[in-house]
Formats: sequence, structure tokens, C-alpha cells
Amino acid sequence: MIRSRPLHLLLLLAVAWQSCCLCSTSKMIITGEGSLLAEYDMVEVEMSLSVEVHDAHQIMGRDTIPVDTEDSATLAYSGVAQLTDDLIDALEDEAMVPPENITTSSVEVWPIEEYYDGSYVHMGYGASTDIVLNVVASTCSTCRNESSDLSISQIYSVASSLEDANHEVRIYGFYPYVSSELKKHYDLQLFALALEDANAKAEMLAQEAGMKLGSILKMSDRGISVHSVDEWASDYYPDYYYYSDYYYSSSPTIHYSLGSGEELTQKIYVEYELLEAENTTHSND
Repeated sequence: MIRSRPLHLLLLLAVAWQSCCLCSTSKMIITGEGSLLAEYDMVEVEMSLSVEVHDAHQIMGRDTIPVDTEDSATLAYSGVAQLTDDLIDALEDEAMVPPENITTSSVEVWPIEEYYDGSYVHMGYGASTDIVLNVVASTCSTCRNESSDLSISQIYSVASSLEDANHEVRIYGFYPYVSSELKKHYDLQLFALALEDANAKAEMLAQEAGMKLGSILKMSDRGISVHSVDEWASDYYPDYYYYSDYYYSSSPTIHYSLGSGEELTQKIYVEYELLEAENTTHSND
């Protein structure tokens, strides 16, 4: 079978050969690419906490107390702040989430109004804040710190234990990703795969041109690129994340899938020396 030579490859070799006629060395530049599939080793969990304080009464610290209108905003603010502290303590003690993996945000306060008899009536104030967790994926088989292993079910259990009629804790999404640490772990392996790919291409092109591949003259690389192979696994929204006896037992078990992982790709650019093949004969005038 006759093997055809792609035109763009022949042109590349021709340009490389002609451009080096004025020097003593022929050169060829090749792009090598190495890829592998990395499991998700981390999960970013996003949570929302809210407290409502009505002018008539409010449950604070699990006790019913009267509330004046001018105090409801302050109590809503302090209530969500206390709920945040309780959640962080529970996550650290029961779910073993390190404090450096917990990020809090500012508190937002808003008026509560209800439509009654043709107009809106002020009922009190509500306050909310968001918390972001970064935890080790429980499905990761290559994670090196198994003592930090955590399931999403544990987070659900902790959150639901803090809820009551006026205190709400919601998980509204989680996002699996490959950590910078794991990418660095794969760095040398990706580079070796890219170099192997470049060497194979260079060897094939040199043979096609009737030349011999020489030493590597120069080499440069491009940073690792990331591509999710399971885009559907990036967002997770089951049943609005409200906790109730209907959805959760005393020991809830939440089933979820993170997907296959992310494809990591490394590209390198290699400049090779081209030599005349040993069996090349020269004609004499």
C-alpha cells in the first residue's frame, strides 16, 4: 500500500530545509501533546443560611421571646451570625472540615412583607449569608489524604440538624474539580507523554523526508489545560435542598455522582536537528 504524504507536512519540511540552507544545520519544529484523565479530588459545596424575625415573636436560641419592630432587623442579623458559627463548629467537629476550607460572606438583611387586604404589611426582617466549603471528594481513589475524606451526606446531616421553623440551611450546589496539587502531581507524567508524542511525530516526518532525526535543539511548553468530560456533573440541584422529615431520616444518605473527571492536556514545542540519512549518496560532477 502506498502511503501518501500530507501536503502541509511536506511544505513544513521544505520550508525548514530551505531556511537552513544558509546555515550548517537543518531544523524542524514539532508540537507534542500529552493527555490523561484525572479523577475529581475536591468538591466545592455552596450553602445558604437564613433567619427570619417577625415583629410579633421569634424563636431565638430555641426559646420564644417577644420582639419589637425596631429590634427585628438587629435580631435577624445576629441570628444568622449565630447560625453561621454553629454550622462552622459542627462542620469542624462532626464532619472534620478544616477551618481553612470554609469561606464565609457578608450578611444581607431585608424586610419581610406580606400582602394583606389590598396592601403589603411589614412583618419583620430576614437575614442571610453564604458559606463555601472545599472538601475532599469521597469518590476519589487517587487522593493521598484519606483522613480528610468526606461524603456529601455528612454535610447534609450537619446542616439539617441546625434547622427549625425560623432557621434555614440550604445546600444549593456542589462543583467537583481537580485541585492544583493533583495537577502538579501529574505534571511530569503529562510532560513525558507530550515529549513521547513529539518524538514519534518528528521521527515519522524525518523518515518521510529521507533524513535522520538529530538532537533536540530547543524546547518550550504551554501550561496544562483542563477540559471537563462530564459537563452535566458540574451542577447538582436535587429537590431545592430543603430539609424536612419527608426527605430526610435521622441518618440521611444522599446519592450523587461526580462524573469521570477532567482531561488534563500538556503541549510542548520541540525543535529538532535534521541530519542527512546514512544511506544518502551524493553525485559527483
